[in-house]
Amino acid sequence: MWWLYHMITYGRLTRQCIVTTVCQTKIATTQYHSLNNHSKLSLISSENRGNNTKRWIFLGCFGVFTLAGGLSVLKNTIEIGYTDGQSMKMKIEKRNDLPTYRMDEVKKHGKDAQSIWVTFQGGVYDITNFIQNHPGGDKILLAAGGRIDPYWNIYQQHLTQETLEILEELRIGNLDDNDIVIIGKKNENDSYENDPIRHPALIIKSEKPFNAETPVELIMDNFYTPNDLFYVRNHMPVPLIDATKHKLTIEGISIQQPFVLSLDDLKRDFTCVSVNA
Repeated sequence: MWWLYHMITYGRLTRQCIVTTVCQTKIATTQYHSLNNHSKLSLISSENRGNNTKRWIFLGCFGVFTLAGGLSVLKNTIEIGYTDGQSMKMKIEKRNDLPTYRMDEVKKHGKDAQSIWVTFQGGVYDITNFIQNHPGGDKILLAAGGRIDPYWNIYQQHLTQETLEILEELRIGNLDDNDIVIIGKKNENDSYENDPIRHPALIIKSEKPFNAETPVELIMDNFYTPNDLFYVRNHMPVPLIDATKHKLTIEGISIQQPFVLSLDDLKRDFTCVSVNA
């Protein structure tokens, strides 16, 4: 009911402003009549006959318009909330009137190609002519020749009906079902097979072990760099850790006996503290 509270407050302030203005007008007009030898009684009787009626008519009309405006704002707020909630559940459907492309073909249309392609869910899009109109500038080229989904998972302001409608106008085809489901088959004999899938925007310096940097174009977008875009410095494969069995051992020169703590011990016995560094 926040809108009702603001309407009432605004109405009260407006009425006070009107009354104050009328009072100021009385004083100024009375002084004028006194200087010109006019009767004060004629001023009061004349004002009482017309001004009170006009004042109440004005306040009544103002109240009606304010109430209508408040209801309109509430309606728009509900519609916006509904739209935002629906956008998160949207799915790009396959279009039978368009050709189907493999991911290998999409990769040929990277940032240095004559035409720039990206994919979102099951759609393939030619964004060549849209790049110069992109509100985020040429940052969209970070996804050129690949999937735009990981970027939108971070910058979720893109997930609106309006954005998807613009994107659909640029659609040139469907992404092959095999490329949607199967991102890449891992080698069972590879010690790095359990490494997590990293964000495609990272500037990779080494695949195995994985070392990568945050793109300069994205550093200033957030005060805190998102985890998916934070730099990675691995020296070995990422270990698999079972949180229920993992133990933290604390030892050192000044510690007579090492401390061995489980994750539950840490959560139960120690206060969680956030540090900006």
